[in-house]
Amino acid sequence: MAKTIAAIAMTCLLMSAVAQAGNTVVTLTFGGVTRSSILHVPAGYDSNKAYPLMLVFHGVNGSGGQMENMTGLDDIADSDDFFVAYPESVGAAWVLSGTPNDAQFSLALMQAIESAYHIDPTRIYAVGYSEGAGPAQLIAFCYPTSIAGIGNVGQNLNKYSQTGCTSNMPVTAVLFHGTADPKSPYNGYPVGIYSAMETATIWARISGCTNAANPSSSTYPDRLNTGPSVTDTLYTFSGCANGTEVAFYSITGGGHTWPGGTQIGKPDSQLGPTSLRTDASEILWETLSQHRSTASFAGVCGSANGVATFAAPSGDLCQIGIASAVSGGLRWSWTCSGYNGGAAARCSAPR
Repeated sequence: MAKTIAAIAMTCLLMSAVAQAGNTVVTLTFGGVTRSSILHVPAGYDSNKAYPLMLVFHGVNGSGGQMENMTGLDDIADSDDFFVAYPESVGAAWVLSGTPNDAQFSLALMQAIESAYHIDPTRIYAVGYSEGAGPAQLIAFCYPTSIAGIGNVGQNLNKYSQTGCTSNMPVTAVLFHGTADPKSPYNGYPVGIYSAMETATIWARISGCTNAANPSSSTYPDRLNTGPSVTDTLYTFSGCANGTEVAFYSITGGGHTWPGGTQIGKPDSQLGPTSLRTDASEILWETLSQHRSTASFAGVCGSANGVATFAAPSGDLCQIGIASAVSGGLRWSWTCSGYNGGAAARCSAPR
């Protein structure tokens, strides 16, 4: 799989990315198709400083521009100094299976942005609304070392999703779901779709949270844009591995909307009410920004000198006979020590 992704990634070509504050469009060729993403460069961008990056995925039949307007993340990015990318799907929906898929496209997009701007590779986050939470979660399932956290607004996990990935690497996850969501029901479906709480619990178990089966809860007041005052519940999963955390915001009476956002595209009669006091964008940034990807890999040095890969390498990292610093390219860099063939010959690959 790693070789396949590397081969696909090598076909990517950054067509336009201007190193100045404001919005630009990143265009790249991926899997033989021209893909694009709005990229918001924070005000006061300084190329001598490394910046976090947040990928924000739109829902079905949506667009990057729609997500930009809905979330208001550009203003937060300007205030707190981070980049925001709003990728566009091909057609109405994201591709989550087969090769190439949109998790792989996302990795290529990360590299394209990193090649044009000074991005901190340990502070990359992926969030999505509705079906846009699919690629964000798929990255965490398949390429968990590539991101430091994910956000899921209004989308439950599919019980039968065939990702081909089995990673159980801890990752910070922040989830929001309205109890009156008409598109992605809060309680899921008896066949095929987990409930919102089950989805949060799955991420808590992946992250090894000690209270995954019984999270702590707290309530807080909220108001819906349709008028009613409600009481929301925050479920907190604690004791998670590697300093990660999982939080689930249950929006009482909330619909298939972005809490605190400007709903665009469909009326309340189709999507349901929006929370006015739960600001998903602020919460996502405040929570995710505290985390860095810290995964590392150790393996026996072998014959491949700096093979480009998006996945954690599984061995054969150093040139035969040379056990020294090796630049891995793309998303990994490797440091090797010892002598080839000796018991001390090891390679480590920190993010």
